[in-house]
Amino acid sequence: MATKGIAALLVSVFILSSCAKNEEVQPQPSSGYNSGTDLAVSEVFTITTYPAVVEQDGGDLRLVYRVDVGNATKDAIPNLNAQISPSAALDQYLAAGIHPSPETDFDIAPDSKADGDLGPEEGRGIEINDYRLLSDPQFIDDAGLDYKNILNLGSELTLTLKWDDKEEEHIVDIEVTDPDNLLP
Repeated sequence: MATKGIAALLVSVFILSSCAKNEEVQPQPSSGYNSGTDLAVSEVFTITTYPAVVEQDGGDLRLVYRVDVGNATKDAIPNLNAQISPSAALDQYLAAGIHPSPETDFDIAPDSKADGDLGPEEGRGIEINDYRLLSDPQFIDDAGLDYKNILNLGSELTLTLKWDDKEEEHIVDIEVTDPDNLLP
C-alpha cells in the first residue's frame, strides 16, 4: 500500500518555468528533446510540442511530456492555468492511471513589456514538463500488455488552457520516443 502511495506521488511532476527573452540562463530541455513543433491552433497562444521521451529514473521508467506555451497577443494573459493529460488509452501503462497534471496560475506578459518590468509571477511563457511513472514490468506482464504499445498510445495529448473566464482545449498528436531503448 505504501508503494502505491509513493508511486502516485511520483506519477506527475509539473514544472512551470518563466521564459524571459533576455535571461542569461535559459531553461534547458530534458534529454531527448531536440526541437519542437509549433502548432497553429490558437490565436491567443503560441504552442510548441516536443516528442514525449521514455526515461529511466533510478529503477523506474517514466514517460516525459513537454509543451511550451507563449503569448501570441499584445495583451498580458493573467492567471493562466495550463494542464496536460495523455489519452485514456495509456491508463493501464501508468502507475497511477490517467489524471490531468496540476493546475498552476501563471501570468504571461506581452512581448512589448520590458524584461525589467516583469513581475515575480510573470514571464514570457511557460514550459510544462510532465513526468508519468510507468507501471512496473510485473504488472505489465500480468496484465498481458506490451510496453512497446506506449509508443503509439502515448501520442495523443490534451492541453487545456484557462484564463480570465476563458478556456481553450487542444488535442494534439506528438511522437513518443524511446531514444535509449529502455522499453523491454
